Amino acid sequence: MAFRPVKNLEVTLAISARHTGAGVNGADHTVTVTGRILRNSEAAAFLDGLRAPAVRAEGVSDADWLAVQTARARRLANSDAEFMKRVIIGWDADSGIEDEDGRPLPFSPAALDLVLDHPWFLAAAVQAYNRALSGARAGN
Repeated sequence: MAFRPVKNLEVTLAISARHTGAGVNGADHTVTVTGRILRNSEAAAFLDGLRAPAVRAEGVSDADWLAVQTARARRLANSDAEFMKRVIIGWDADSGIEDEDGRPLPFSPAALDLVLDHPWFLAAAVQAYNRALSGARAGN
């Protein structure tokens, strides 16, 4: 079998986790979303954007240096969510993602921000991506 590098590799990510919090009683949830495997160049560009100068350049004020380091810390703290925003490209009405009233939550950038703001979902999404990446590599 030949290796065929495709431009866009879409995958279905099954995101499974135990959701804890008010009104959910530690229920297990599995939702499905459509994602894409990022090419190495895309992942590298994302990671490059997280980097900040490790050495303070001559003439940089204390305030400017603090601002650079604070911005870097924020990027690192949000890096998983920002990465997954590049990966998750949609979900269907029957994905298992619902609004507060139990109705299917349509995919949108705002809905993606909402679900990625939940730590259980974000951690499970990253794990699902890593599983898909391993499977994608094993299949090629």
